[in-house]
Amino acid sequence: MRAFAAITAPEEIRLLYSKLCRGMREGAEMSVVRPEKMHVTLAFFPELKPEEAEKARSCLTALRLEPFEIRCSGLGRFRRRGLTSVVYVEIKSEKLASFAAAFRKNLKKAGVYFDDKPFKAHLTLARVREIKDEALFERMFRGVSRNFRESAFTASSVTLFSSDTLTYKEIFREDFPRPESHAGESDEYRPETD
Repeated sequence: MRAFAAITAPEEIRLLYSKLCRGMREGAEMSVVRPEKMHVTLAFFPELKPEEAEKARSCLTALRLEPFEIRCSGLGRFRRRGLTSVVYVEIKSEKLASFAAAFRKNLKKAGVYFDDKPFKAHLTLARVREIKDEALFERMFRGVSRNFRESAFTASSVTLFSSDTLTYKEIFREDFPRPESHAGESDEYRPETD
């Protein structure tokens, strides 16, 4: 199955940003991500077997991370052949970057294959199929960027979803334990402070 491990943003964050790309549609043909599908991907698995899903879960639980803050800091985009292909919300969090690196390292040790592109924390807002009017699209993008409203939320779990073209299905969710739940235990992973 196709799958991905992700941190899901709370509903109020998803709704805050879900309408940002509407005006950009005048300059581009794009598919806007529905709020319920917005998430921060930690690792994407092109073909995950059931036994590998259990290994992925073990890779997460071994890290014993406490809840941490994620900041939504601005609007960004990925480009393909010089043209915008994805519009996203930029995510800032040193703890998230450290956590993702440790999780990916554990996956490699466990022999679980995932797409090993460099990690770039973001919430995808839209996928651009074609730029119809580049000047108009650029003006709209700059306007939305200038008026971007920053926000923050607490990451408190990671979910593994299976993914087909239309739906996501939760395979499992690992909640981050509260600090008092493992006091006195030695942790293999200790995130840096922001």
